[in-house]
Amino acid sequence: MIEKDIFKKSLPDHDKLLEYGFSCVDSKYSLKKKILGSFEIRVCIENDNVLGSIYDLEMEDEYLGFRIEDNIGEFAGNIRNEFIKLLTDIRDKCFISEYFVGSQANRISNMIISKFGDYPSFEWDNYPDFGVFKNNDSKKWYALIMNINRNKIDTGNEMVDVLNVKIDPDKIIKLLEKKLEKVSPEQIETPEPYIAVPALQYISYCMDNHELRDMYANLLASSMNKFIKNDVHPGYIEIIKQLCPDEAKILKYIAEKINIPTISLYYGSHINGGVCNSHPTVTRIPFIQLNIKFVRGVSSTSLCQLNRGLRCGGTG
Repeated sequence: MIEKDIFKKSLPDHDKLLEYGFSCVDSKYSLKKKILGSFEIRVCIENDNVLGSIYDLEMEDEYLGFRIEDNIGEFAGNIRNEFIKLLTDIRDKCFISEYFVGSQANRISNMIISKFGDYPSFEWDNYPDFGVFKNNDSKKWYALIMNINRNKIDTGNEMVDVLNVKIDPDKIIKLLEKKLEKVSPEQIETPEPYIAVPALQYISYCMDNHELRDMYANLLASSMNKFIKNDVHPGYIEIIKQLCPDEAKILKYIAEKINIPTISLYYGSHINGGVCNSHPTVTRIPFIQLNIKFVRGVSSTSLCQLNRGLRCGGTG
């Protein structure tokens, strides 16, 4: 269909439609334009779907000859060209291009672009609707959005969008099963893409690091629990991104304690002009050689607070 081909991967800008000359009644946008003397193109846009028609004003009837592609005559060809010319102009001036066919795929795509700055790459001529997302640094792909027939994966015959995330499925399934083993199946829901997509991406980066992997997995599992999913904020992913593995260990340890004594040692001398030097921070976290950069790194996330308390002084 002509309209479907022209307006594929496009969404209308309603303000621009009105500027172009469309009228709007009950959220239905309409436009009429006379062509070749006694013919009129009528364009209707409703629920973001475009439908055009041509009327023969002298015959007071709809003209359908222009839609016959095989053996089309010169007259019908001229009308068809005028029809395509108008629709193409409307698309270029009143529509916003979208990367993918489906609205859900475009929401995911826009979220990836916003959060990571990674734009889809369309690399196959035979599959023009398949978009690949690649990591900017490694240039390795981590997600693929495909528009395919539902009968490839399920029953049905309509076209659907499929998101393929590059990660070992067995590992992530086992990880989530463990996190959700105490949650009844009735409580488990599909996570929101703005949580699931970045969480899965970062899990794939740190599958060999237990602490960071578990943080992302806990976040993803919580987003699948219908009773607590609304408490899962996408900003939590940004916090985890700031942590190195040792800082993740510290946070886990702090979560199990009320207070952890920490001492910073400073010494100075009147001889060297009063310049102070510091030893590494001393604390009782047993599994890590801790220094001040880790303490400050963890406290910078606002998940814990480093209190400045008792000070001791002396001369010598």
